[in-house]
Amino acid sequence: MHRATTPHRPNSVILNVIKCTGFLAIILNPLHQFNRLRTSALRALHFFLHDKWQVND
Repeated sequence: MHRATTPHRPNSVILNVIKCTGFLAIILNPLHQFNRLRTSALRALHFFLHDKWQVND
C-alpha cells in the first residue's frame, strides 16, 4: 500500500515545480525582453544622437 501511493507524490511535486517555473518564466520573460529592447533602443538613440552631433560639428 505504501509503495502504491509513493509514485504519485514525486510526480505531483515535479509537476508543481514545472508549473511554478513556467509561470515565473511567463511573468519574467516579457520583462527581460522589455529590458533588452529598452537597452538596445537607448543604445541606438545614443549612437544616432552622437552621429548627428558629429555631422553638425
